[in-house]
Amino acid sequence: MMVSSLSVLLLFVIGGVAWFASSNPVQPASALESPTPTPTAIEPPPSEEPAAPIEPALDPARDSAHVAATFEGWVPGRTDGGTALQADGGATDRGAIALRIESATPAGSATPQYLGQSLTVAPATVYNLSVWVQTPRDDAPSSNVAIELGPDGSARQDLPLSPNWTQVQWSYTTGPSQTALPVRLMVVGPTTGIRIDDLTAIAAGTDVNVVNNGSFETYDAPTQLATNTLIFATGRPSLGVVWRTDSLEWNVVDRFGAVVTAGATPVNNGIGLIPTVNLTQGYYVVNIVNPQDRGNPISASFIVTDSADTPHADARFGIGVHFIHDASDTSPDVAQQLGYGNMRTDATWSYVERTRGVYTFRAEETAEFKEYESRGMALVPTSNYRNYLYDGDRTPTSATGIAAFARYTSAVVEHLNLGAIEVYNEYDNARINKTSACGRTAECYLPLLAATSNQVRADHPGTTIVGPAIANHNDAWLTALYRAGGLQYIDAVSFHPYDYDAVGTPEFLIAALQTATARIQEYNNGVSKPIWLTELGWTTSGVPEDAQAKYLIRAQTISLANNVEKFFWYDLVNDSTDRTVHEGNFGLVRQQTSSTVPALAPKPAAMAQAMLIQEINGKAYASRDTFADDTYSYVFGSGDESTRVAWAANPVTVAYDSTSPVHVISMYGDSSVVVPEDGQVRIDLTDEPVFIHGDISAAE
Repeated sequence: MMVSSLSVLLLFVIGGVAWFASSNPVQPASALESPTPTPTAIEPPPSEEPAAPIEPALDPARDSAHVAATFEGWVPGRTDGGTALQADGGATDRGAIALRIESATPAGSATPQYLGQSLTVAPATVYNLSVWVQTPRDDAPSSNVAIELGPDGSARQDLPLSPNWTQVQWSYTTGPSQTALPVRLMVVGPTTGIRIDDLTAIAAGTDVNVVNNGSFETYDAPTQLATNTLIFATGRPSLGVVWRTDSLEWNVVDRFGAVVTAGATPVNNGIGLIPTVNLTQGYYVVNIVNPQDRGNPISASFIVTDSADTPHADARFGIGVHFIHDASDTSPDVAQQLGYGNMRTDATWSYVERTRGVYTFRAEETAEFKEYESRGMALVPTSNYRNYLYDGDRTPTSATGIAAFARYTSAVVEHLNLGAIEVYNEYDNARINKTSACGRTAECYLPLLAATSNQVRADHPGTTIVGPAIANHNDAWLTALYRAGGLQYIDAVSFHPYDYDAVGTPEFLIAALQTATARIQEYNNGVSKPIWLTELGWTTSGVPEDAQAKYLIRAQTISLANNVEKFFWYDLVNDSTDRTVHEGNFGLVRQQTSSTVPALAPKPAAMAQAMLIQEINGKAYASRDTFADDTYSYVFGSGDESTRVAWAANPVTVAYDSTSPVHVISMYGDSSVVVPEDGQVRIDLTDEPVFIHGDISAAE
């Protein structure tokens, strides 16, 4: 996550509390019925019946919640750097709240960040100071956190790394006339999860602590679900909630609307924890109410997968993004958790070349590119559009404008150290390419492609040139480009097959991709080239959310089985909060729509994407099983390690030869075992894909 301003977060751990299951028979709507989960009414449990405890109990060593907060007595300073000071009430045994520090600030930074206050002290007096420190890491040379004292900060106490809570003690003697003692908690380099608590400064011979709120217990924070992600790994111990009340009541429902767990929990110093450790893989909605005032409940969708904490990026899968330019944007984390190996977005020419031949890349965009790259994703920008310095701010068609576009594209490759670059986006699309003086034909695109490809290959040999990125699988347009010699300038053929309006479902891709492959071979001496589908998706303003999820798996599976090397889903985050807007609802996650749910809430398609990548990760496409034409069973991997992705246009039971039990996993993570009878396993298929694990073959 990028951090452009100082923020303070709170982490809280409750140990030894009693958790109780609610006896309320809640009947919520299905979690898949609405893009925005509707909170359900939660009635308090009958007081005459003792509540049953939920097992297992919360683990104080792991359970925590965090939220942006401000602290009485403490003033943040030097907020222009890249440090996030957070507050953490963690697994402390030292009280409810502690301070947590996360920082990417380079060691030796000229602008370290801090929290500070001025202590009222007596002159010429020895003050004994003490602080407790803890960090989960012990592999760095130091914590890069120090406490500085005095007007010039010359008295400094570095804090050690310690996996256990450790007390640090030292002393400071005030000057002959000194009555104020500045104290600053300094961040002097990169840190991860340093916790600080119980800072005291006590004059010798007294027992009065002159530090205001040195325990960090007094804070102010908004009511909210306290998590920066709603994609969780199985075994997650709890969800944190910040709410100034005495207790909370809650339930968690599955995708069918059935309550899977419910309860009531106390709130300690504004923080409550909802236990989720027993949740298996699935798509869920949590509903939370304050029993003292049942208005304004909190409701949010979330997903649980086995791989969320340890995703393995799959180079076959990419995601389209639009940069948000927000320090709290967690989109790169979401993309990483889902398992994406590639990221695609615009590299807009007019933003960078404001003076002819001078390239000034915007720092915030460069940082956002690097955020995705740091999470294991290859960057695939598309060099785009026009520049007011050339051709009258029209798509370049003159020799001068085309050469300038080519040089700019090469500069993008240089700046981001790219392995691949796409040349223009949807040149044939009248809505996007409104300005070309030549037109939107393949013959008009070819000079731009040729010049750009030649420039990049000369400057950066080995860079993959991707194109033409047209708006549909337009066979006539592609054929015209190939016939004119366009394939010599392309290493990977890209297009965006939004051709489904007539058929609706993804199976049209089979014929489209077979045609695309044949056409490449026809004009490339019988040799194929990889196909990259750099955009394709379904908007939930046009199809239900569960259909978007089904289509995602089916489209990507079909594509990988038909010469597609990389598939980029469009897109990651909804561009609109209005769910009726066509262009605004292609995302896998929703925009933040409420201050009480600051994280990006997933749609079912996010779960489907995580499951597909998890289930076939590292397994190459092998074959398609032979069934009826409207039954689909695609094999990835081989032998005992093989996984099938299977579905049917109409419900059907299919048979596979097998002598061993077979594991079947739904696209929502539900798992079952099918035992063979007479050497076969029979599996029911619908239009909702399943993953079948085992060394099996289609029954003849």
